Amino acid sequence: MSGFGRKQQPRAVYEKRKSERSVTTASATLVTTADRRSVTLVDISKGGAGLRAGSAPERGRDVQLRVGGHTLFGRVWWKKDGAFGLRFDETLSEEAWRTVVEAIRAVAAQECALAREVALAALSNKPPAQT
Repeated sequence: MSGFGRKQQPRAVYEKRKSERSVTTASATLVTTADRRSVTLVDISKGGAGLRAGSAPERGRDVQLRVGGHTLFGRVWWKKDGAFGLRFDETLSEEAWRTVVEAIRAVAAQECALAREVALAALSNKPPAQT
């Protein structure tokens, strides 16, 4: 029963991805010439990133992805149902990619700690501490 509940994709889809992806959930900001919006970073590789947002910019739009103190330049490569992918203007070096991933993990850890604090405060009916 392999593939149960999964949409089978042609082998070529997997072969297009040449670099390792780091899967995450972290808040980021996407900036275009027209606006700025909050997005959720879903994954990142040396060549691009997967994101989710209430509304995605148009395919082909030049963007800046700001996350963890880093700004990455790219273009919206695909979009579907609030999810979209960026292709970076320049492939990140191994060192740059690892630095960005480390920063993203720190952002995700901070968000997780804050969410835990808010949930515990709600359970105890106390306001969360100010950071």
